[in-house]
Amino acid sequence: MTGFIQPRVPPDFGLMTRDRLEIYAAEVDHALRVVRVEAEGFGDDLHFFMRAVLKQARATMGSAAPTQNLTNTLCRIAVALGPKVRSKHSLFAALYFDRTEPGDPEGKTVDVVICKLRPLLRLIDCPIETVWGQGYSMPSRPRLDALVAAFKADGTLPPLIHPDTHRKDTT
Repeated sequence: MTGFIQPRVPPDFGLMTRDRLEIYAAEVDHALRVVRVEAEGFGDDLHFFMRAVLKQARATMGSAAPTQNLTNTLCRIAVALGPKVRSKHSLFAALYFDRTEPGDPEGKTVDVVICKLRPLLRLIDCPIETVWGQGYSMPSRPRLDALVAAFKADGTLPPLIHPDTHRKDTT
């Protein structure tokens, strides 16, 4: 993949030779595979971290702990969220990047996943913010990345924040 640069405008495929088209397609395919593997690798780390956080919350908080189970769907959205605002459309694409059948699931899918993910991320003080008319963001994403890295390195979990002490997030 040496020398592959994502173009700002799509290339003019009509001017490319068949060999160049095949090379370009291979480079794009490789770049997408690399991004997917990197995201899935972090997703695995995040999944193990959040599973440990949820286990600790249930052990220490009892009935005040979030009741939903951690799923791959929740982790895919958590991996896709960052400090920049992500539209529902881009989060939906991150959620179903491996979908092969045509058509879209119901339009509220991303909203429901965000609603289920919020209480889990509030435990570690990484709230999801709604940007009206644009989408969602997680300004504390660098903190989440650091917590996951610390957990991966030595199993350290942050102190959990009791759900009753949080401000109410708006959707």
